[in-house]
Amino acid sequence: MGRGGPEPEMGQLRAACELQHLALSMDSSEWLVGGRHGFLVFRHTRTGKLQRAPARVLGRSELTRAERNAACAQAINAYFNAGGLDVSAAALPT
Repeated sequence: MGRGGPEPEMGQLRAACELQHLALSMDSSEWLVGGRHGFLVFRHTRTGKLQRAPARVLGRSELTRAERNAACAQAINAYFNAGGLDVSAAALPT
């Protein structure tokens, strides 16, 4: 449990990653985790899987709510659409 309350569950994000080859579309509010909980979604450099962590832990506490939401949406989009974008934590907007 962090200072902002319990960590939001990863169930929706994990399920989306596991089922991506079976589903044609998906509705998710996971991209809003940036604004609601102050987290950032990013592709883990070692595992290649989508992860999330508090923006402050990733050294990105200066990002506004809108910037965190945008970064989460971009990371999720790049992961599922393989757009070739670098969505690692180090590549988040400055």
